[in-house]
Amino acid sequence: MGLTDPGFYVCFAVTLIIYYFLPSGTQWMGLMTFSVLFIWLTASWKKLVLFLVLVLLNHFCAIVIRRLRNGAMGKRAGAVYFAGICADFLSIFLVRDQEHFALLGISFFGIQLISYLTDSYWEVVNPQTNPGKTILFAGYYPLLFSGPIVRYGEMSSLYESHSFDWNETAFGMQRILWGLIKKIVISARLAVIVNTIYNEPERYVGLYIWIAAALFMMQLYMDFSGCMDIVIGVSQCYGIRLPENFKTPFLSQTVQEFWQRWHVTLGSWARDYIMYPFLRTSGVRAVTGYLRGQLKVSKTGAKHICSYFAMLPVWLFVGVWHGNAPKYAIGMGLWFWVCIVLENILSAPAERIETRLGFRTDAFSWRLFRRVRTFILVAVGNMFFRLPTIKETFHVLRLGVSEFNPWIFFDGSLFELGLSRNNVLIMLLFLCLALYISYADQEDCVRSRIARQGILFRQCIYVFLIWSVLVFGIYGPGYQISDFIYEQF
Repeated sequence: MGLTDPGFYVCFAVTLIIYYFLPSGTQWMGLMTFSVLFIWLTASWKKLVLFLVLVLLNHFCAIVIRRLRNGAMGKRAGAVYFAGICADFLSIFLVRDQEHFALLGISFFGIQLISYLTDSYWEVVNPQTNPGKTILFAGYYPLLFSGPIVRYGEMSSLYESHSFDWNETAFGMQRILWGLIKKIVISARLAVIVNTIYNEPERYVGLYIWIAAALFMMQLYMDFSGCMDIVIGVSQCYGIRLPENFKTPFLSQTVQEFWQRWHVTLGSWARDYIMYPFLRTSGVRAVTGYLRGQLKVSKTGAKHICSYFAMLPVWLFVGVWHGNAPKYAIGMGLWFWVCIVLENILSAPAERIETRLGFRTDAFSWRLFRRVRTFILVAVGNMFFRLPTIKETFHVLRLGVSEFNPWIFFDGSLFELGLSRNNVLIMLLFLCLALYISYADQEDCVRSRIARQGILFRQCIYVFLIWSVLVFGIYGPGYQISDFIYEQF
């Protein structure tokens, strides 16, 4: 059962009614029960057992760690913490690709458990003593699809009592409908064109390849952000607030800024639990001292060099988190690490050149150039993500520069890629609308603006959203509408 299946929304409606009829103080038990049943009914009993074993292991490890720290055996707390973390990482990188355990969302709840156990070890949070509440934190069912990645300290609303609020529910429903439009109206159409080109790259060479790369970026964004809209909207109907996972990433002027705006919760998790601990190790401090003492590197320079090396395990983790194949480590990991390091190293010389040439770095044309450059660099990395192997990716890249064929934009060739002219126009219309709303949300929440309008206008918006989902939602050839790209991780 996926986020676009009608059955999911039947179950959601039933659980929402039950949730608000439960007595105060027991709503969290209802959510926990819903989540456990969801795993059992949509996955299998084997996945449910794996989930419960991992959660209870982390639950009791956190309690033992706290007791050892408070007693005379503080050093043993580290051994317990290490054992728990190893179990979590093994579940993420080894078990997740096994046939019996695929599509459980194990990567998402696995790293949430790592953050919970780590925060308990660092004494940032007090360990939860109720195993049921730990199960709810790790297994809250909307999060099992594609995140966002939440931390125990920011999810207190899971356990609070909530009274039914029509405005919150209306906002949540709007967000769900908008997520469905992104997925089945925009992303589904983009997928048809991308699949047509990438399935026969020898036929579609030159600019076709770059069109596919650009449209896959948009497909991935509409797919993933649409999934987040649905998850956040469902949670808002329960009265639960989740962190946002996207902050207009296509406005980014550097690759580093892009990843600060894209999959925000994964980036902040990797920074706080991998990069910062790495920077605090004695080995990094020794390297910093050597750079400054022996090589006479400035304090700022030594700090930057160590930061670059601390980014390497972060990006290797991000790459391997996307998949166990080497293409993920290279395309989703090392490629972005190299881009970010080079951007930082070359930023000062670039600023001097810009000044000498008379460029204004705040000029619209210069900001546009930097955004296009960043888009291209990220699109190249995502080609490793989309194509089956590293060899195939380099082959397709060569095909992309083998011919210059700009006439395809004028001779109707773009309407022969699996979509009719009308479908292409519908896709472009909704794509522009989605990007505009993403941009407009920076200044003032679009849903809040709608709420300030008259009832007739608000009802028209609802009718438009529902009508768009029902009329314009499509199933591309061989395309399973229920499959969100990020559900595989």
